[in-house]
Amino acid sequence: MKFSQDAHVKIVLIGAGGTGGYTIPHLYRIAFASGRKSSIRIIVCDGDIVEKKNLVRQNFIFNDIGRNKAQVLAERYAGAFGMQVEYIPHYIESVNEMLEIVKPDEYGNPLYERVIKTKVILIGAVDNNRSRQICHEVFKASADLIYIDAGNGESTGQVVCGVKQKGRVTYKPVCSLYPDMLEPDPEDKLPTEMSCAERAVSAPQSVTANLMASTAIVSFMYNLLICGELKTRYVNFSARQINMRATVVKPRKRKGIKKMTIQEKMNVIASVFGAKTGIKTHRNCTGKWKGTKDYSILFDNGERFFIGNSISDKFEQFVNETYKMFNPQNVQETKDYALEQLRRRAPQDNAIAKKLGFAPYEVLSVEMIENDKGGYMGWYYVRLKVGDEIISHLETGLEHEIRRKKFSEKVKSNYYIACGVKDDEVNYVFSGVGFSTQSPIYKPRIEMLLYKALYSEVA
Repeated sequence: MKFSQDAHVKIVLIGAGGTGGYTIPHLYRIAFASGRKSSIRIIVCDGDIVEKKNLVRQNFIFNDIGRNKAQVLAERYAGAFGMQVEYIPHYIESVNEMLEIVKPDEYGNPLYERVIKTKVILIGAVDNNRSRQICHEVFKASADLIYIDAGNGESTGQVVCGVKQKGRVTYKPVCSLYPDMLEPDPEDKLPTEMSCAERAVSAPQSVTANLMASTAIVSFMYNLLICGELKTRYVNFSARQINMRATVVKPRKRKGIKKMTIQEKMNVIASVFGAKTGIKTHRNCTGKWKGTKDYSILFDNGERFFIGNSISDKFEQFVNETYKMFNPQNVQETKDYALEQLRRRAPQDNAIAKKLGFAPYEVLSVEMIENDKGGYMGWYYVRLKVGDEIISHLETGLEHEIRRKKFSEKVKSNYYIACGVKDDEVNYVFSGVGFSTQSPIYKPRIEMLLYKALYSEVA
């Protein structure tokens, strides 16, 4: 399962005792390491108070005795990593309350006329099945939720990751894998239903079991937030045997689809550039690149497309990498995505242009250069209508944004004029920067040559 590394995330941890207490420090550490701690919320929930007996097995110190567990750990580690302190100092024992807590936050810019919802991860570090049943009901009622549950006995246990996306269960949650957890048990009670005597007698657990469960949870979170991908469904472990076994997601076999050959991939790449087929070609480099080779695909229409440079022959690797980017489906998806994002950004540019007395622009289309006459073969550029003129706009930063499908939501806050453009020529603003429809610098090279020819004829 892929997980967006740009998404805003809300993490709700239920239980700050044995397993939860060792998990909390690393949740904040991972959020800090991701470089986007401002877009990650961590909410710790627990109604229990630190007691002297907890010091043996849980992540507390003597000075914590008598204080709320969630408050102690949230304040300690949120402060250590410069994050917002958020905790709920009581037990969450109703489905409605938990649904409200895991409700996705909404954010976005009104200029784009859209609202984006945060990704929500619910972590259950509880020691009773009644609480798991509540989490299970919340999972069933949610359209999008990642639910990680840890459970253990004295030395063995499991950590299960349930995933639901757009109303569809991708990975089964813990109560679906272990349905006996849903069965009524008069001896299984919520924390507030237990007497003082019952609370004093807890099920035996070892600190090593809690640490192993915590390690598994942290590994799930690291793979989601840092690696951006999750391949493990659940983990079983034994602290006594020092053993942890993961059950991974098996890739689905695509029936009836054979593996493409390198030549077939070259032909697909050729189709993107208006050709039918391509062949391998290379040249020996000179100067500081002496000893290496430039590898290209020579198309049947005469165009040559550079795909990589190396000392050893890595042509097949270069073709595979190029095929991922330059196949008809990806190229069209890239154009469509860029067009949508650029049109959302246009109102900001045009607002700046209006203040400066320049013409507004309209994004007509996103195109790709299909020939090598200007040295920019395979680059994306934008067709704009500026006033009554239709122009092509090409720049390095824009090309990288389009190719990588990563657009900043806001244009540059401090307006300035593009390099090489004269002050008195500026007549439109793009991405917060002043440009000119008359300047050939930010046009595809083939159009620059035509511009210069026409300009010299007029002169």
